[in-house]
Amino acid sequence: MFEDEEDEQLDLVNRAHEHLQYRGQYIVTQVEDGLMFTDQHRADVRILFEHYIHTLATRTSSTQKILFPEVMQFPPTYAPLLPTAISEMCSLGFEIAEIGNGSYEVSGIPGGLSGLDPVTLVNELVSAVVEYGSDVQSEVNSLLALELAQRAATPYGEVLTQEQMESLIERLLECENYRYTPDGKTVCVVMPSRNIERLF
Repeated sequence: MFEDEEDEQLDLVNRAHEHLQYRGQYIVTQVEDGLMFTDQHRADVRILFEHYIHTLATRTSSTQKILFPEVMQFPPTYAPLLPTAISEMCSLGFEIAEIGNGSYEVSGIPGGLSGLDPVTLVNELVSAVVEYGSDVQSEVNSLLALELAQRAATPYGEVLTQEQMESLIERLLECENYRYTPDGKTVCVVMPSRNIERLF
Protein backbone atom coordinates (compact mmCIF):
# COMPACT_ATOMS: atom_id res chain seq x y z
CA MET A 1 0.00 0.00 0.00
CA PHE A 2 2.91 2.36 0.74
CA GLU A 3 6.42 2.56 -0.70
CA ASP A 4 8.94 -0.14 0.18
CA GLU A 5 11.25 2.57 1.49
CA GLU A 6 8.98 2.78 4.52
CA ASP A 7 9.94 -0.79 5.54
CA GLU A 8 13.03 0.31 7.41
CA GLN A 9 10.92 2.55 9.62
CA LEU A 10 9.31 -0.48 11.24
CA ASP A 11 12.54 -1.09 13.12
CA LEU A 12 12.29 2.39 14.61
CA VAL A 13 9.12 2.13 16.67
CA ASN A 14 9.13 4.99 19.14
CA ARG A 15 8.48 3.21 22.42
CA ALA A 16 8.19 6.54 24.23
CA HIS A 17 4.68 6.82 22.80
CA GLU A 18 1.73 4.67 23.67
CA HIS A 19 0.02 2.35 21.24
CA LEU A 20 -3.60 2.99 20.33
CA GLN A 21 -6.06 0.22 19.66
CA TYR A 22 -8.63 1.18 17.03
CA ARG A 23 -11.98 -0.61 16.74
CA GLY A 24 -10.59 -3.71 18.42
CA GLN A 25 -8.79 -4.58 15.18
CA TYR A 26 -5.84 -2.29 14.55
CA ILE A 27 -2.91 -1.13 16.64
CA VAL A 28 -1.65 2.35 15.77
CA THR A 29 2.00 3.04 16.62
CA GLN A 30 4.21 6.06 16.02
CA VAL A 31 7.36 5.26 14.04
CA GLU A 32 10.23 7.55 13.08
CA ASP A 33 8.44 9.30 10.24
CA GLY A 34 4.78 8.44 10.44
CA LEU A 35 2.23 6.03 11.84
CA MET A 36 2.20 2.24 11.59
CA PHE A 37 -1.17 0.48 11.42
CA THR A 38 -1.07 -3.19 12.45
CA ASP A 39 -3.87 -5.73 12.11
CA GLN A 40 -3.75 -7.39 15.55
CA HIS A 41 -5.18 -10.75 14.45
CA ARG A 42 -2.98 -11.07 11.38
CA ALA A 43 0.08 -10.01 13.38
CA ASP A 44 -0.55 -12.82 15.85
CA VAL A 45 -1.12 -15.27 12.98
CA ARG A 46 2.33 -14.41 11.58
CA ILE A 47 3.95 -14.71 15.03
CA LEU A 48 2.29 -18.03 15.84
CA PHE A 49 2.92 -19.44 12.35
CA GLU A 50 6.66 -18.92 12.70
CA HIS A 51 6.52 -20.39 16.22
CA TYR A 52 4.75 -23.53 15.01
CA ILE A 53 7.08 -23.94 12.03
CA HIS A 54 10.03 -23.75 14.43
CA THR A 55 8.33 -26.29 16.72
CA LEU A 56 7.89 -28.71 13.83
CA ALA A 57 11.48 -28.25 12.67
CA THR A 58 12.96 -28.80 16.12
CA ARG A 59 10.37 -31.26 17.42
CA THR A 60 10.05 -29.25 20.62
CA SER A 61 6.48 -28.88 21.80
CA SER A 62 4.45 -28.58 24.97
CA THR A 63 1.23 -30.49 25.50
CA GLN A 64 -1.82 -29.56 27.51
CA LYS A 65 -3.62 -32.66 28.75
CA ILE A 66 -7.36 -32.98 28.24
CA LEU A 67 -9.20 -33.87 31.44
CA PHE A 68 -11.54 -36.23 29.60
CA PRO A 69 -9.97 -37.69 26.41
CA GLU A 70 -12.17 -37.56 23.33
CA VAL A 71 -12.70 -40.39 20.84
CA MET A 72 -13.24 -39.56 17.19
CA GLN A 73 -13.34 -41.20 13.77
CA PHE A 74 -12.41 -39.98 10.30
CA PRO A 75 -13.97 -40.89 6.94
CA PRO A 76 -12.27 -43.77 5.08
CA THR A 77 -11.32 -41.30 2.34
CA TYR A 78 -8.92 -39.64 4.80
CA ALA A 79 -6.83 -42.81 5.09
CA PRO A 80 -4.04 -41.94 2.59
CA LEU A 81 -3.06 -38.68 4.33
CA LEU A 82 -4.18 -39.43 7.89
CA PRO A 83 -0.87 -40.92 9.15
CA THR A 84 1.16 -37.93 7.93
CA ALA A 85 -1.30 -35.40 9.32
CA ILE A 86 -1.51 -37.02 12.74
CA SER A 87 2.26 -37.56 12.97
CA GLU A 88 2.94 -33.87 12.31
CA MET A 89 0.15 -32.78 14.63
CA CYS A 90 1.73 -34.82 17.42
CA SER A 91 4.98 -32.92 16.75
CA LEU A 92 3.02 -29.72 17.39
CA GLY A 93 1.95 -30.95 20.82
CA PHE A 94 -1.21 -32.93 20.11
CA GLU A 95 -1.63 -36.35 21.71
CA ILE A 96 -3.58 -38.51 19.29
CA ALA A 97 -3.47 -42.30 19.40
CA GLU A 98 -5.15 -44.91 17.20
CA ILE A 99 -7.26 -47.21 19.36
CA GLY A 100 -8.54 -49.57 16.67
CA ASN A 101 -11.53 -49.90 14.34
CA GLY A 102 -10.66 -46.59 12.72
CA SER A 103 -11.03 -44.69 16.00
CA TYR A 104 -8.57 -42.24 17.54
CA GLU A 105 -8.26 -40.89 21.05
CA VAL A 106 -7.36 -37.24 21.56
CA SER A 107 -5.83 -36.78 25.02
CA GLY A 108 -3.80 -33.60 24.60
CA ILE A 109 -3.49 -30.41 22.55
CA PRO A 110 -0.65 -27.88 22.22
CA GLY A 111 -0.14 -25.64 25.23
CA GLY A 112 -1.78 -22.24 25.08
CA LEU A 113 -4.88 -23.40 23.21
CA SER A 114 -7.27 -23.60 26.14
CA GLY A 115 -10.78 -22.65 25.17
CA LEU A 116 -10.68 -24.41 21.81
CA ASP A 117 -12.74 -27.60 21.41
CA PRO A 118 -10.20 -30.44 20.91
CA VAL A 119 -12.39 -32.57 18.63
CA THR A 120 -13.36 -29.64 16.41
CA LEU A 121 -9.75 -28.44 16.26
CA VAL A 122 -8.33 -31.85 15.33
CA ASN A 123 -11.05 -32.49 12.77
CA GLU A 124 -10.55 -29.10 11.11
CA LEU A 125 -6.77 -29.52 10.90
CA VAL A 126 -6.95 -33.05 9.49
CA SER A 127 -9.70 -32.00 7.07
CA ALA A 128 -7.57 -29.10 5.84
CA VAL A 129 -4.64 -31.42 5.07
CA VAL A 130 -6.93 -33.83 3.22
CA GLU A 131 -8.68 -31.03 1.34
CA TYR A 132 -5.41 -29.63 0.00
CA GLY A 133 -4.28 -33.15 -0.78
CA SER A 134 -0.59 -32.68 -0.03
CA ASP A 135 1.61 -35.53 1.11
CA VAL A 136 4.84 -33.48 1.01
CA GLN A 137 5.92 -33.02 4.61
CA SER A 138 7.03 -29.41 4.24
CA GLU A 139 3.68 -28.47 2.70
CA VAL A 140 1.76 -30.37 5.36
CA ASN A 141 3.79 -28.59 8.06
CA SER A 142 3.11 -25.15 6.57
CA LEU A 143 -0.58 -25.91 6.22
CA LEU A 144 -0.91 -27.19 9.78
CA ALA A 145 1.09 -24.27 11.18
CA LEU A 146 -1.10 -21.74 9.35
CA GLU A 147 -4.40 -23.42 10.21
CA LEU A 148 -3.44 -23.68 13.89
CA ALA A 149 -2.12 -20.12 14.00
CA GLN A 150 -5.36 -18.75 12.53
CA ARG A 151 -7.40 -20.52 15.20
CA ALA A 152 -5.14 -19.62 18.13
CA ALA A 153 -4.45 -15.98 17.18
CA THR A 154 -5.82 -12.98 19.08
CA PRO A 155 -9.37 -12.48 17.80
CA TYR A 156 -10.75 -9.22 16.48
CA GLY A 157 -12.55 -7.24 19.13
CA GLU A 158 -10.34 -8.35 22.00
CA VAL A 159 -9.23 -5.37 24.06
CA LEU A 160 -5.45 -5.33 24.57
CA THR A 161 -3.48 -3.60 27.30
CA GLN A 162 -0.50 -1.38 26.52
CA GLU A 163 1.80 -4.23 27.59
CA GLN A 164 0.04 -6.70 25.30
CA MET A 165 0.19 -4.33 22.33
CA GLU A 166 3.86 -3.60 23.01
CA SER A 167 4.66 -7.31 23.20
CA LEU A 168 2.71 -8.06 20.01
CA ILE A 169 4.52 -5.36 18.02
CA GLU A 170 7.95 -6.38 19.35
CA ARG A 171 7.38 -10.05 18.52
CA LEU A 172 6.01 -9.15 15.09
CA LEU A 173 9.10 -7.12 14.19
CA GLU A 174 11.26 -10.11 15.14
CA CYS A 175 9.50 -12.28 12.55
CA GLU A 176 11.16 -13.28 9.30
CA ASN A 177 8.37 -11.60 7.32
CA TYR A 178 6.39 -9.15 9.43
CA ARG A 179 4.64 -7.41 6.54
CA TYR A 180 2.39 -10.28 5.44
CA THR A 181 0.64 -13.36 6.78
CA PRO A 182 1.81 -16.73 5.40
CA ASP A 183 -1.11 -16.66 2.95
CA GLY A 184 -0.21 -13.18 1.66
CA LYS A 185 -2.53 -10.86 3.60
CA THR A 186 -1.18 -7.50 4.72
CA VAL A 187 -0.24 -7.35 8.41
CA CYS A 188 0.97 -3.77 8.76
CA VAL A 189 1.38 -0.60 6.75
CA VAL A 190 3.13 2.69 7.43
CA MET A 191 1.53 6.02 6.63
CA PRO A 192 4.40 8.51 6.15
CA SER A 193 4.18 11.89 7.85
CA ARG A 194 4.06 13.62 4.45
CA ASN A 195 0.87 11.69 3.60
CA ILE A 196 -0.71 12.73 6.90
CA GLU A 197 0.28 16.35 6.36
CA ARG A 198 -1.39 16.35 2.92
CA LEU A 199 -4.71 15.70 4.65
CA PHE A 200 -4.60 19.16 6.21
